[in-house]
Amino acid sequence: MNTAVVRANMASFALAYLLSAFGYEFLAFVLTVRVYELTGHAADVGVFMAVSFLPRVFSPFYGSLTDRYRRNRLFCGACLATALLTPLLAGQATLAGLYAVWFAVSVLAMVILNLRSTVLTLVMSERYRPHVNGLVLVFLNAARLAAPVIGGIAAALWSSSGVLSLCAVVYVGAAAAALSLRLENVRRPATALSGIVADLGRGIRAIWRDGDLMALVSVSCVWRLCFGFQNGLLVIYVVQGLGKDGIAFGIMTSAMAAGSIVGCILGSFLGHSFAPNPVMKIGMAANFVLTGALGVIASYPLALACVVGANAALYAAAVAVHVARDRVIPADCRGRILGCNTLISAIPALISMLAGGWLADVIGIRMLFAGAGVVALMGLTAFTLSPLARRPAPA
Repeated sequence: MNTAVVRANMASFALAYLLSAFGYEFLAFVLTVRVYELTGHAADVGVFMAVSFLPRVFSPFYGSLTDRYRRNRLFCGACLATALLTPLLAGQATLAGLYAVWFAVSVLAMVILNLRSTVLTLVMSERYRPHVNGLVLVFLNAARLAAPVIGGIAAALWSSSGVLSLCAVVYVGAAAAALSLRLENVRRPATALSGIVADLGRGIRAIWRDGDLMALVSVSCVWRLCFGFQNGLLVIYVVQGLGKDGIAFGIMTSAMAAGSIVGCILGSFLGHSFAPNPVMKIGMAANFVLTGALGVIASYPLALACVVGANAALYAAAVAVHVARDRVIPADCRGRILGCNTLISAIPALISMLAGGWLADVIGIRMLFAGAGVVALMGLTAFTLSPLARRPAPA
């Protein structure tokens, strides 16, 4: 493609990425508050989070769709379908109805996530790969930072239906930007169950055969197993572990997003000077140490500094992960491999979410963080020294 088309594609992708990421974070914030207002029970908010995460189990199906159909039209269709479902959320007076519609929205969000990861590798040039990966992660964390602020202001000014209608408009904008992408057409047979199962097998075999892909998936699994509980239990750490209030938790959440943005910018520059794998491993090790240190810290300012540093290290490593992943995944099966990666890493994350709350009650929230940090470092060290980490990519 010529330079003008590449630039137009990058602009369209950036707009579609930013709007769809903001739309989902905005919806998640507004509906989390809505669930709590309906019931007054934190347990119901936990169920809502589980409903949000459950669609990840079907990630190979989304990857199969991404590889079989025209990606710009699929991206556009998923955004439009989300825009149509969003107003229905305002009319749900029961949790069952709200969960049902939200599950459908979360499935579409996972389709969009797979498409964003796949399309990104098609529209950027090799020269600017680290910077572009860093930039899109900045977009994601900017959306996470802005969504609660804008959502809170919108909720104070408008009714629930008005707020959700605003989100529908955002998704329509994302659909228009996605449709304007000029991508190579994908011509493969229509998806059937047997085809999806075959795609799942091919994706898993591709990961197993490639040492680089195994490294990426393994490090992701270690992090999700040890710290998959973090987002859900961080409020307990702040309130019970440090004796602070909800305002302090909000400040810590904002600090996490700010640290993530710093890490994305740092990672984009490190990607030009160093190989991706060392950056990934050092960044993840720093994240494990700083997150685990929360278990032995009693000072809120020091804990705040650790959270900022941990997220900066995590997202610097994430940029390296994205650069390495984009280089080693074949173009014709990106969607399937990314879908299998999400499925594989979802299993330890679910274990962490289910076990984290129970362990926090048994051993205490601070001991949970400290123990998770030690286990994570041991897991990363064991994999780095294992034969799997040294296997070359297939010729």
